[in-house]
Amino acid sequence: MQSLVTASPISSLSTTSVQKFVWESLCGEDLTLLAESDLASPLLAEIAHGHLVNGVKVCTSSLYADVGLLLGIYILSSHRPDLVGYAVNVQHMQVYKPLILKDDASGVSIFTPFCIEVNYRVDTMMASMSIRSGGSHHDGPDTKHVDCGMCFKNSKDWGAEWDRQAYLIKRSIEYLENRATQGLDSTLATGMIFRVFSSLVDYHKDGFKGLREVVLHSEELESTAKVRFRGPCGSFYCNPTWIDNCGQATGFLMNCHQTTPRDYVYVNHGWKSMELARDFQEDTTYRTYIYMRPVDDTKFAGDLFI
Repeated sequence: MQSLVTASPISSLSTTSVQKFVWESLCGEDLTLLAESDLASPLLAEIAHGHLVNGVKVCTSSLYADVGLLLGIYILSSHRPDLVGYAVNVQHMQVYKPLILKDDASGVSIFTPFCIEVNYRVDTMMASMSIRSGGSHHDGPDTKHVDCGMCFKNSKDWGAEWDRQAYLIKRSIEYLENRATQGLDSTLATGMIFRVFSSLVDYHKDGFKGLREVVLHSEELESTAKVRFRGPCGSFYCNPTWIDNCGQATGFLMNCHQTTPRDYVYVNHGWKSMELARDFQEDTTYRTYIYMRPVDDTKFAGDLFI
């Protein structure tokens, strides 16, 4: 039996995070997409320059979320027109080794290409994505940075799921706000937030500074924050700085409260599931709520609601 292999016309889709499609093929029911981007390109370099860890320009994992969302939507529009009203859940995100941007002696960002591969069986509801650098086509060793899945789900189901939890989440937010008003928990404003957090991550660009106010309830590992996004930079499906803004309070909660030992640093290595039922809006103030719990002696997991 022979399989029919179709090399589709290379898509002209190009964004700041997915800059060039290099291959798209359909072998029977199996779809493969290959794309490339350069972290040193001006707008992507801004993302890395704005996220410094110990002085190193580290690519925020929220960039991988934007890539997954974009390519998932591309699959839905190009290969699954029957799934009307469906959206993309970027899930099981595993970050093995971060992409790092380096400069040459003159301070110019060094060419830092990375390859994105997506595999999808067109009669299913799940695709997989990996991101690598180096290897046979580029300088340096072959390095896997990311694995994740993209699950296609009806966005109406997300709304129904949210409705079932919304009351409890809003009540928890009100509880934290009341504790802060009574002086029982810490409330930090924008300037203090990033001064305290700078010992861990230096958010060097304004796009990353969307946190407006954070309330921390350290004993129960709960937090709520106000978030308002800065202006967009680049042509993203979902701006990585905005995604990062929403999750920053989690790192702040875990690393900046009284019970964290001085020699401990909690780092986010990924997530189980990320659903965005609506597009973010620049001129809107959002409220986030985070609830963390220990998984074992060294790991914590939790839920973030926006």
